[in-house]
Amino acid sequence: MNIVVVIIIIIIIIIIIVVVVVAVVVVVVVVVVVVVKVVVVLFVVFIVVIFLRIKLSFAPQNKTMMLIPALFVLASLYASEVAGCCEMDTLCDKVDKAINATDRNYELLQSMDRKIDNHDVQICKVFVYVRLLVLEMTIDKTKWHMSDLYQDRIYLVTKAKQTFRLKSANDVCKSQGGYLLELDDNNERRFTYRFVEKIGGSPHFGTGGNDVVKEGKWVYFNSGKPVPQDLKWIDGEPNNAGNEDCMIIGMGRKGLNDISCGTNIKYVCEIPLGCDP
Repeated sequence: MNIVVVIIIIIIIIIIIVVVVVAVVVVVVVVVVVVVKVVVVLFVVFIVVIFLRIKLSFAPQNKTMMLIPALFVLASLYASEVAGCCEMDTLCDKVDKAINATDRNYELLQSMDRKIDNHDVQICKVFVYVRLLVLEMTIDKTKWHMSDLYQDRIYLVTKAKQTFRLKSANDVCKSQGGYLLELDDNNERRFTYRFVEKIGGSPHFGTGGNDVVKEGKWVYFNSGKPVPQDLKWIDGEPNNAGNEDCMIIGMGRKGLNDISCGTNIKYVCEIPLGCDP
């Protein structure tokens, strides 16, 4: 990502944080001022009421006259409160403006983020095709079959059968920039099956799937991720008939099967070409 874009994003984030902090402080100040004024009004009213009760108990004939000072005090307090409300409205306007500014900055940041994401996608596509071109130019075509592009990745299959050992086969795949095949879903299973079916020359094609460590717990050799449970196997498989710990793509019964590791077969490497392999 361009360093200028990063700096702009950091500046916008700092501005947003400052605006939000100022807005919060203003709101807190407004709330405190209102609460204090309400408390003062209630306190004064309480004092006036007590004062009137005492005075009226000694001078019942002047009740109306005694209410005039109280009314004056209440009127003054009311006027003060109205002025305070005006001040509060001014502060609230400032808060609204600050919030609106924050929203505008956030929208700007989102817009920039979308543009950056789109920019990254375009760069990633170029990166994929460059890697694909380099691979096509450098791959030893006497040893490998290469598939078409599938979701920013391609697949290589050995032309010669070999004794299939998970570690040594995975090391060979790594030397080509990938790893033993790791099927993520049935769409990928169908794509790779059509690819190896077209190649032929072997009843089985090795993958990274295995249950060597724990029988029945199928994982991928390179990543250690579990083999998806919804991945479709041949009916009745895997059955571990004769200590079968390696997952293969079988041609005879057309699907995933388990065989004994060490069988003489071809195998499939998965080569990620995307930005986040």
